[in-house]
Amino acid sequence: ATFFSLLQKALKEILSRADVVLSTLTSASTDGPLKLLPADHFNLAVLDEAAQSIEVACWLPLLQVPRCLLAGDHLQLPPTIISHEAAESGLAKTLMERVVGHHGDAAVRMLTTQYRMNKSIMQWASQELYNNSLEAHSSVANHFLRDLPGVQSTIETDLALLLIDTSGCDLTELEVD
Repeated sequence: ATFFSLLQKALKEILSRADVVLSTLTSASTDGPLKLLPADHFNLAVLDEAAQSIEVACWLPLLQVPRCLLAGDHLQLPPTIISHEAAESGLAKTLMERVVGHHGDAAVRMLTTQYRMNKSIMQWASQELYNNSLEAHSSVANHFLRDLPGVQSTIETDLALLLIDTSGCDLTELEVD
């Protein structure tokens, strides 16, 4: 037996015994290692950060399962699309945006407790994006950079959020044509 055939056999055995398989969107395609499993092996795909994934990439694993869960926040970071032409042609619209646009709130379960940020940051995001529906968990609500080991208390580390208006400063985004 060749090294490649032994590798394929080992991969198939490992994958077929696994209760959960984590992969990137592209490696979940039928050209990736999942091709070693029967077509109906999985009954659910969970796509994390689906709001940052281009729709076409989401379909790679979704074509192999009867059910899916899209996790992410369509109100925050979109996918990175370098080509303006591709973005204008629809590539910038995510599957999550399409589902929310079609089904509205019936397709969304919002998590309202934030476990990652100081309450000042959370309050800004809550007001700007979420109709004041977020709350900061007590374990992080009053965390500052100065609280980290080895970080000195300074003006910058004593603030949780500092917004700087750069309008009129002749700052432009990098444009790629």
